[in-house]
Amino acid sequence: MYSDVTTMSYQPQMTTGHKLRLPRLQQMHLRHFTLFQNRREISANLDTGVFCLVGANGLGKSTFLAALNFGMTGIVANPQRKFESVEEYYTDSVSYSANYFRGRIAQTDHPVAEVEITFTVATHTYEITRGMFDPLALRALRILGPDNDVLVAGEDLPTDSARQSAYAENLVRDVRVSSFEQFVFTQLLVCTFDERRHLIFWDSPILEQALYLAFGLDPERAQQADTFRRNAAKFESQARNLQYQATIARRRLEGLNQQTAAIPDIDADVLARFEELTRNRDEGSNDVDRLRGILIESNLRLASIRADIAATRTEYEVVFQERLGAMTDPRANVLIGGSIASGRCELCGTQSDSVPTAIRNELDEGRCPLCRSPLAHPSLEPEDATALLQLDQRLESLLNEERAIEGEIGQLNQDFERASLSLEETKRELASYEAADALITSAGIAGGIGSVSDLQRQYSAEFEDATSRRDDYRQRRDASRAEYKTVQQELAAAYADAQREFVPVFRDLAHSFLGLEVDIQLDFREAAVGLILSVEDTRRREFDQLSESQRFFVDIALRMAIAQQLANPESHSTLFIDTPEGSLDIAYEARAGSMFARFATGGSRIVMTANINTSQLLQRLASMCGPDRMRLLRMTDWARLSDVQLAEEALFDQAFAAIEAALVGGGTSSNE
Repeated sequence: MYSDVTTMSYQPQMTTGHKLRLPRLQQMHLRHFTLFQNRREISANLDTGVFCLVGANGLGKSTFLAALNFGMTGIVANPQRKFESVEEYYTDSVSYSANYFRGRIAQTDHPVAEVEITFTVATHTYEITRGMFDPLALRALRILGPDNDVLVAGEDLPTDSARQSAYAENLVRDVRVSSFEQFVFTQLLVCTFDERRHLIFWDSPILEQALYLAFGLDPERAQQADTFRRNAAKFESQARNLQYQATIARRRLEGLNQQTAAIPDIDADVLARFEELTRNRDEGSNDVDRLRGILIESNLRLASIRADIAATRTEYEVVFQERLGAMTDPRANVLIGGSIASGRCELCGTQSDSVPTAIRNELDEGRCPLCRSPLAHPSLEPEDATALLQLDQRLESLLNEERAIEGEIGQLNQDFERASLSLEETKRELASYEAADALITSAGIAGGIGSVSDLQRQYSAEFEDATSRRDDYRQRRDASRAEYKTVQQELAAAYADAQREFVPVFRDLAHSFLGLEVDIQLDFREAAVGLILSVEDTRRREFDQLSESQRFFVDIALRMAIAQQLANPESHSTLFIDTPEGSLDIAYEARAGSMFARFATGGSRIVMTANINTSQLLQRLASMCGPDRMRLLRMTDWARLSDVQLAEEALFDQAFAAIEAALVGGGTSSNE
């Protein structure tokens, strides 16, 4: 289908490894979907390089994409659900998914509303029908072989849930994932960028799991890594809770041994405060570590700038001596010129606005600013003056950059000191909860608890039990961490092998949008493996170091690179994008379209939604893909338009016509 693409074809040769055979969509049908009031059935032919559903605000574009994913997985991504593990994400999403379409589908249509999807995986064709409120069931299922022979007939299965089980079992085998939950993870959290605008680049647990799959680790091994990471966190939490219980039992026992008058229960507010302080300590530790890392990087940058300053000064002196010899014009001296430019005496270090004025006054009077001797004024050749001026300007720029970094380091040191002090204060208060008598707040021995000796035995047993179980959880935590680290090392090795293809793909896609040089590096953290982004050789550790549109489209570029990396070359990959075109200014609209086209014209696919507008994104995408690789579906007649939209419907027509014109005139011929 894409054999005629030449100039714009983008076909990276990925490392083989264990690749997934991802679904290739063919058809989708929505029936009795009340949100689309004007249509009782909607059909979409998805078998193309780029399928683009275009419409107006509020008509249900995002819901269409959610319905498509729901049909394939039975799950709708919950924007409030934090990812903890592959299995937990699936299990915890079922209830949300079962109710997602309420309000979008009228109560009277609940029994009949459904989505039917046809897609292929390798040589098998899947035809499935799912009710819009049935995440764990299929109304119809048929799986065909390469010769259209029926491999699985849903009508032969006794229940809707049995059809779902058969579907999941066959899909897992054909896609080559380790579980249906892993397929759902890949589809919803890696290959879909929807209205949640969730950024996996800066969500290490999701990104790490995606990288395991992308770089050819056995999916079962990826699943194990997910389990090891999650278990280590759970065992750490359980050990911490038991440590607290052991501490309480010990304090109570000590109170009895000291003939204290009362042995109360723990107040619920005290326990809540202890847990809050524990969270604050962990978050504070992360802040201190983050600031320490940024400080190290900033000091390295400062050292590099200072080295450049020293080299520039040396170069200045060499040029000065070679070209001017014995001629001495103080204005051309690096100390004098640098002091005038920076407002800081390069000899004694005084920083003041009066420094340049004092030097210029001496020079204007014909005296040396250092010894006040009369000056001879040699004439410089134009090329000599130009060379020295360029070096002087370069030095001034470096000095300005040095001052900026020094200011940044000063602020970082203040932030680091505040964070460190806050952390220490939290630790001190947390320690007081283990030592202070404030833990004992109410009640006493009386009330049927028993004698002091009975209580001593009780608290001693509680202490020993909590301590023993704590140590057991710590051992299990350490074992899980060791297993987890082993898989991380396997990932590092796989990444080293694959990065020669993967990193350039990401760089190229991201550069086609940003117009800036970018790079990524693998970053090992205790919580999970992640990636560090560099833009123009400057690391951007935090997501807020990029603009909103940069974050969105860098994340999409990463998903594209991952999707191409994890897909078997014979099946390619499909990305599902609810386009965030509203975050773009006019300068980047066309570049975003180019990035999408570069991904799609190499054999990968995009199913996307977008607003009908005059944005250059769709026009550039359409012109690069052409009608052979891109299909538009307009949805403005699916549902009722608002009064505002009806009044300006002609504008929709004009914008859509412009996109169609670009599509008709686009393709191979327009890009060669």
